[in-house]
Amino acid sequence: MMLNETYTPPWMSSEQKTGFIGEVWVSEQLQRRGYAVRMIPDWQAKSCDLVINGILPVEVKTSTQRQRKYVTASGVVRHYPWFQANVSNFDFSDRLVIFVAIDLFQKNYPYIIPGAIAAQKTTITLSSHPTKYGGQWSPFLNNWQMVDYFLNQRYRNAGQLDFEAVQ
Repeated sequence: MMLNETYTPPWMSSEQKTGFIGEVWVSEQLQRRGYAVRMIPDWQAKSCDLVINGILPVEVKTSTQRQRKYVTASGVVRHYPWFQANVSNFDFSDRLVIFVAIDLFQKNYPYIIPGAIAAQKTTITLSSHPTKYGGQWSPFLNNWQMVDYFLNQRYRNAGQLDFEAVQ
């Protein structure tokens, strides 16, 4: 989905629109994979963005590509893509975090991250394009099986999650 393909209310800031578009895209991806998804708009509640199958809360963070300028010792100017979302003000320990990096060509790259791992950070940052990134978040790129894993844990543990199992 491209940024301009989703209706966004005119009162939203550009950051809110980007976030909302990411939430809609993640919801559509989950529904295509057979999950029942309920969107919870932030202006109604601050609890989470989505709920999967009625039991698994999901926080969606979305970042469009930014360019970082670097000047080499010889004076050559290079530009590097990077993506970043702030996670410092949230307690994600009981949910999944899905970070969507949207590149300049409007291609979405989802990172499905256990909330307990994201909760230990202040930002989720990709220091290069997702197709080249090999840092701490790379194992979570397109890792949709995390959804099944945590849903199964919720079902087995009467709604409680054991995020420490994947750290």
